[in-house]
Amino acid sequence: MPHDQGTGAGAPAGGAGRPATPPAGGRPQPYRPYPYGYGPAPGRGWAPPPPPPATSGICTAAMVLGIASIALVTTFYGMALAVFTAPVAIGLGIAARARIRRGEAHGSGPATAGLVLGIVSFAVSAAAVALFVLLLAGWSPGPDDEYPRQDGGTHHTRVLGPPADPAETGGRR
Repeated sequence: MPHDQGTGAGAPAGGAGRPATPPAGGRPQPYRPYPYGYGPAPGRGWAPPPPPPATSGICTAAMVLGIASIALVTTFYGMALAVFTAPVAIGLGIAARARIRRGEAHGSGPATAGLVLGIVSFAVSAAAVALFVLLLAGWSPGPDDEYPRQDGGTHHTRVLGPPADPAETGGRR
């Protein structure tokens, strides 16, 4: 079966390598296919769009710290650490968004993600740490406890000075 010369879709009106109308002499030029493996000459057709600019480091750092802060909030000891890492993510996110507005950086998605994750993790970790501190500070056994002391004494400890009664120390000072 002979090769179809230029009648497929996208071929020029006269076929590949042939002009649409015959030249002045009346005879069309002979068919000249492109060499095997090569397309049209450079400068013809369209060029692909340029690649998008790379994401700036500050945007990536904001996102990474935001994700790390969220991961830290899920652990007991990490909550205390997230109180310190989340504000760094928030600060980097704000700085990155300012650079993006000025056109100095690229990557608004990671910058916004770092900012939002930093805010959420800071709110959760600060609330959890505050609740933990309040529970520790508010829990002190008193005389109205459910489990009173067996010796009938108070729950207070004498810190300064000698004991009031030498019998409390067993005769020792």
